[in-house]
Amino acid sequence: MNKINHTNFDNDFDKLLLQWFDGNLYGQELSDFEADPKFIEYKKIGDSANEIDFPIINQDSLLLKIKNQLKDNDVPSAKVIPLWKKLVSVAVVAVAIFGVMILFSADIIIDSHHAIQLSHALPDGSQVILNSDSELEYDNNFNQERVLNLKGEAFFQVEKGKSFTVVTDEGEVSVLGTSFNVLARDGVFVVSCKTGKVQVSSKNNSKIITPGERVRFSNGVATNIEKVNPVKIDDWTSGESYFERAPLQEVISSMSHKYDVEIDLPQAYHGKLFTGSFIHSDFQKASKMVLVPMGIAYEVTENDVLKIH
Repeated sequence: MNKINHTNFDNDFDKLLLQWFDGNLYGQELSDFEADPKFIEYKKIGDSANEIDFPIINQDSLLLKIKNQLKDNDVPSAKVIPLWKKLVSVAVVAVAIFGVMILFSADIIIDSHHAIQLSHALPDGSQVILNSDSELEYDNNFNQERVLNLKGEAFFQVEKGKSFTVVTDEGEVSVLGTSFNVLARDGVFVVSCKTGKVQVSSKNNSKIITPGERVRFSNGVATNIEKVNPVKIDDWTSGESYFERAPLQEVISSMSHKYDVEIDLPQAYHGKLFTGSFIHSDFQKASKMVLVPMGIAYEVTENDVLKIH
C-alpha cells in the first residue's frame, strides 16, 4: 500500500514531490519541478527499477515493517521521503524505497492525524476533505470502479459519472454526482446530503436522502430522515464544527478526535441533544461553547484535560 502522510516534511521539495505523486502539480509549477536536478536524479533511480530482477519478497512482512516505522515519529527513518536523500548514490537501496510505491500500488491510503484536516483530489476529479484522525483508502484503478473506504469523517464533492461508493465499517453510501458528508466512527454512522441525491445502506436497511437531509444509523437501523441546514453541513472544513440535534456523546467524541484528548462523558448525559458548534483553534473555548449552553459543570486542567462533573 502507498501510505501518504501529509504531516511530516523537511522542505518545500518534499512537499512538491508528494504533490507530484498525487497528481496535484499543474502548469508552470509542474514544469519547474520536473526540471529540478534533484527530481531528475530520483526519476532516473525510479526508472532503473524496471531493469532490475527483484528477489522474492514477503510483501506482508515488508509492509508491516514499513508501517511500524511510519508510526514511530521518534525514528528519523520514519520520514520516508527525506530518507531518499541518503540513498541517491546507492541505486539498489533506493529501488527498495521506490518499491514501496510499486509493490503496494494496489491501494492508496490518505491518513490524517489529530488536529489535521486534509484536502485530497481523487483521480476522477472529485474532491475530499478528510477530518482529523480519519483515513481514506482506494484502489489505484479508481477511475474504473469508484469505490473507496473511509474511517472517520469526510466531506465529498463528487464529479458526475459512474456510481461512486463510500464503504465504512457501519455501512455504505452511493451517489452519482453530488456533495455530502459522512461520519463513521465509534459506532456512529451519519450521512448528510448537501447537493444531489444520496443512497445510504447499513445491514440491508437503505435510505435515500436529498439536499438538506440527514440520516443516522444505529446497529443498522435508520432513524427518521431529519432536516438540517445544508449550508452548515461542511462547516467543520473551515474551522468550526456545527451540530443540529446531535447526541452529546457524538459531539464530545468529535472534540476528542479533533484535539487528541480523552474525554469521559458521564452516562447521565448520554442521549442529550446538542445544537451549536465548537471552534477548532482553542480547546478551552470549545469546551465552553459545548458544555455551558447544556448547563453542565466542568473544568479544564492546565494539561488540557476536560473533566465533566
